[in-house]
Amino acid sequence: MAETALATTLSHEIALIRFSRSLGRNAQPHIEAIMKALREELLSTDTIPTKKRRDELIALVNELIGVELGGWSEELESELVALAKEEAKFHQAALSNLVGQKIARPALESIIKTAFNTEMVLNNQAYTVDERIKNYNANSADRIKRIITGGWRDGLTTYEMSQQITGRQNSSVSNQMKKGAFTLAKDVTSHISSTAKTSVGMANQDVVIGEAVVVTLDSHTSPICQRLGSLDGGGKKYYYAKDGFNFPRPPFHWNCRSTMRYILSDEFKELEEPRTRPSVVDGEAKRVDANKTWMQLAKENPSLARESLGEERAKVLDAMSAEEFTKIAYDRLNQPIPLDELVKKSKKAAKALSKE
Repeated sequence: MAETALATTLSHEIALIRFSRSLGRNAQPHIEAIMKALREELLSTDTIPTKKRRDELIALVNELIGVELGGWSEELESELVALAKEEAKFHQAALSNLVGQKIARPALESIIKTAFNTEMVLNNQAYTVDERIKNYNANSADRIKRIITGGWRDGLTTYEMSQQITGRQNSSVSNQMKKGAFTLAKDVTSHISSTAKTSVGMANQDVVIGEAVVVTLDSHTSPICQRLGSLDGGGKKYYYAKDGFNFPRPPFHWNCRSTMRYILSDEFKELEEPRTRPSVVDGEAKRVDANKTWMQLAKENPSLARESLGEERAKVLDAMSAEEFTKIAYDRLNQPIPLDELVKKSKKAAKALSKE
């Protein structure tokens, strides 16, 4: 049954990734429409001769962003409402199949309200779904307007400005907006799924008593997730009775890949975990124990430690246990502390980094 549950979980995670990518792709026609209109308008003259003309272009940017990204935002929010409903149904059905009994589900309206009103915390900054979308839209508009204003001030040609905004290079606003749309879609999809999962879990506290962080075990794992995925024997654990609804959940940062798993009550404990989980080391996929932490994997694989932590921190990890390193090497915001502070906190770290 555990392996069946694992297969279901993996299929679900793959489906969520595909769904988020489809949401990101939906933004592309809107971005292209913005760029086409700006390109044509900018290249209608060789330069921006007057402040009045600059202000006209700024007004056009505001209009295009409002119409095109506003249209995508409406599509996105509609899709996310549908996702919240489907996620609630999925987690209810998956939990029911796992424990073999009927599982309660909160009202769908309540789940949707919770998902949209609960903030996601990205790199320790909080955003509701609406705020995250508006932040993307505002930043996109701001980048374009700054290029136009700066180009006008410095006497650039409209072709030079157009290249910065609509060009094919990775740094162009167009390409950054396209990448940003996929990141935004990933963030809000993860958030909707996480909050729906918690809503279902908290409605069934006779079966589910909390949730644990599950991070991706590879070299791309962020510092935040490195630490969270190395606590409490396989991933930081949160308990409904103690932590309530307000505890950290994915996404923990931009484009986060971490997820949460239910912690079941003692009666169902044997159903809680599969025996193994996937990891990637040196480009090779392999299965490891389900309770393997990210830091334990890094300690066992020096190349992973060096690639992810850097040479100096990898030396410190090698000099102590994975648990000890996890405890002392990060601050309360799950960020790596400076090396000089690490040396002050630990004689082992000082010795590992000594030149003698």
